[in-house]
Amino acid sequence: MRYGIIMVGAAAQRAMPDHRSEMVNQLLFGEVVAMKTMEGEWMKVVSFPDHYQGYVMKAHVLEVGEEDPDVILRCCTAHTSGHATAFCVDASLSPISLPIGARLHNCTDGLFSLLGHQWRLSGDFLLRDGAHSRDQLVAFAQRFLNVPYLWGGKTEWGMDCSGFVQVVYRVFGRELPRDAWQQAAVGVEVHHLEEVLPGDLVFFGKKDEKPSHVGIVLKKGAVIHCSEKVKIDPLDAHGILSGTTYTHELRRIRRPL
Repeated sequence: MRYGIIMVGAAAQRAMPDHRSEMVNQLLFGEVVAMKTMEGEWMKVVSFPDHYQGYVMKAHVLEVGEEDPDVILRCCTAHTSGHATAFCVDASLSPISLPIGARLHNCTDGLFSLLGHQWRLSGDFLLRDGAHSRDQLVAFAQRFLNVPYLWGGKTEWGMDCSGFVQVVYRVFGRELPRDAWQQAAVGVEVHHLEEVLPGDLVFFGKKDEKPSHVGIVLKKGAVIHCSEKVKIDPLDAHGILSGTTYTHELRRIRRPL
């Protein structure tokens, strides 16, 4: 199997090899993919470590060979924590605008290396193995307030509920699956809302169905989530309250940290 790395800020991952096809996900700069098949200007890929499948433009992927993807991922030592720009030190490649959550490989003091080039980062980043608190995580999540909802989106220009959660946790060194129902299997169960801690994940949906929505507990009685846009709403044992209406029914609470 051949592997590659996303070399644009955010590559649209589509259900079919067509620009008009549904965007099911976005792959951010530095993400590792398995290169499956080619169809014209498109490539079918599977992302790592969340194993999400879809089509991206071939021009957005640079091949790294047959190296174990886990080895490549271990070279990712930091993630952008604010909007940033990467400048190729030898100026042989154009600058790249990076969204929050971009993977930085072999990053030290704002310099990182990738595919034989050294890059200088202008912007904020967090080391993957740094010590971070729950309060820091929920404060960081609030940077995304008012980002509009975008199906399949994972950037500060548009994101969906599970993409928001995945990016926030990624920056703080915890890899989560892509979809809400998959994220609901991660970590340990919290049985009562009174026991929640900041950063716990709350899942919503219809009874006897897989969770279809997810948010992050800010504090007891408040959740930050992406529905229409990233926003903060009241939370109780029934679910998310918007005005006098419950918009999402609480189904599960999980603690990934």
